[in-house]
Amino acid sequence: MRDSLAGVEGEVLVPVVAVLVAQQHADDVEPSLAALRQQTYRTLRILVATHPGEVERVRSLISENNGTEVVFNAAGTTTADIANEATSLVEGSNGLFWIVESGTVPQPDALEHLVQELLQTNSGIVGTKLVDLADRSRV
Repeated sequence: MRDSLAGVEGEVLVPVVAVLVAQQHADDVEPSLAALRQQTYRTLRILVATHPGEVERVRSLISENNGTEVVFNAAGTTTADIANEATSLVEGSNGLFWIVESGTVPQPDALEHLVQELLQTNSGIVGTKLVDLADRSRV
């Protein structure tokens, strides 16, 4: 993959790679992948990190005509290990990474808000507030 600042309809958008970590919760990949596909941010690519036994099952969830999604066998066991592996799969130095644990279902505009906050505050790291899907009043 090659990342660079992308101009879309006169806007400059920072490319983002979502790394869906499906190491321990591979059963939760489908709802998370669906939520990532529904993001309104327009320069998003998706990497799915999974363990060797789940690679083929997770690949079957990837649509064949969408070139923005890649499944890789994560050798690391921690989220930090997986983040480091993901950076070696993406060429370029001007994009952002969004680490998403499988089972997490972000709202369609979540990434847009994260990038906007990051750029406005000149932050190095931003994160979302996670709420319980069954009880939206619980953080």
